[in-house]
Amino acid sequence: EYISKLRSAMELNAQAGSAAGNILRWDWEEGEPGLSNVVDSLGVTELVYGAIQDRGSGRLGLGNDQELKGVSGCLPMYRREAIEESSMNRELFDARYHTYKEDVDLAFRLYSANWMPMIVEGAVAHHRREVRRDSKREHISYASQFHSYRNHLWNLLTHLSVDDMVRRGWAIVPYEIAKMGYLLFMHPTIVWRTLTDTIEYFPELMKKRSWYGARTR
Repeated sequence: EYISKLRSAMELNAQAGSAAGNILRWDWEEGEPGLSNVVDSLGVTELVYGAIQDRGSGRLGLGNDQELKGVSGCLPMYRREAIEESSMNRELFDARYHTYKEDVDLAFRLYSANWMPMIVEGAVAHHRREVRRDSKREHISYASQFHSYRNHLWNLLTHLSVDDMVRRGWAIVPYEIAKMGYLLFMHPTIVWRTLTDTIEYFPELMKKRSWYGARTR
């Protein structure tokens, strides 16, 4: 039913490149699953300082006035034409990301190519999320923190425009410096591995930046 509702909505809107429903939290207590009414994701939005977060996460109401930048990688539906048009290599996700933020990269690609994201409110599903916005860092695995940090940096290098820096650099730069400072103190190897991987992948990131930038709305 969830899939059929997404498909019907996309068939009615030829400009929709991606769609998802109302994703609610699937909480586990003492080994027993519990389907909650708490929002897990109503799509993703970009904050002024460049961080990406799930719209409505942790709230009970489904309404949200934050800008919809794209859909979460949890239970999405994508239009094949949109993926092929917005991908340099006709790929869905960038395999080098491995995990975390690859859905954000795709959301930016689709957005810059003028494909619209949709949240279909009549479609409801539940999701058990490993890492939530309110999770304490000491409870988040090293691998999760590494991939999240590195892939966020890759998304900035690929999609952050000069205009973005002119308008929001005052917020983005201090935020990134503070985050790097925290990791240098708590997990210095995350920063080192990120820099090593980024140097290795940098030529490809610049190719992507040039290709996607030429298609920016």
